[in-house]
Amino acid sequence: MPPDIEAKYISIIWGGEKVVNRIEEDLFPEKIEKISLNHLYLELYAYPRVHKTSRTMMARIAFHVKSEQIVPHIEKAGVKVPMFRIQDPQTGKYWWIENGNWKWWNKEKVLGDLVSEFWNHIGEAKIHFGEIQCDIFIRTSGFDREDIERIFNEFRNDLWQLIFKKNSAAAANIKNKTVMGIDDEFIKLLR
Repeated sequence: MPPDIEAKYISIIWGGEKVVNRIEEDLFPEKIEKISLNHLYLELYAYPRVHKTSRTMMARIAFHVKSEQIVPHIEKAGVKVPMFRIQDPQTGKYWWIENGNWKWWNKEKVLGDLVSEFWNHIGEAKIHFGEIQCDIFIRTSGFDREDIERIFNEFRNDLWQLIFKKNSAAAANIKNKTVMGIDDEFIKLLR
């Protein structure tokens, strides 16, 4: 693992919109594999949790970068999206997380979160730390990379036609044009 980048699941207790009260770190960092001098690989889980001795909390992936000059960014469909830097008030340690949209969870605006859609999916992602690129594969706890690739290959090999064919027994009417992220763009990718 590169000594200047640490990847860890963290849970953030917010004190207001983008104001950190406390950060709970997972017990161990995630393993970052060095492919070459400027190329890294990391495997993560969708919908992760931080495991502490007394409780388990919903989490997100965060990156601690020792260099103050590096502002990491996520590559989304060829677009560079800068990450959001937060500081743990207890330790003073800085973390970089996805800069999502703030969402209040109640009317009183007491509970809220910076929603991280990018990490809560299955598939590939990229983060750049200056000149270093980190390829990330995000999976569920029940499937590894090979399992997911097998499922996608089944869809590519005409299983999707059985589901989306108008006269198929597996077909169903839908109310919305987009269902759980499956839209016309997704279907074009399968073809």
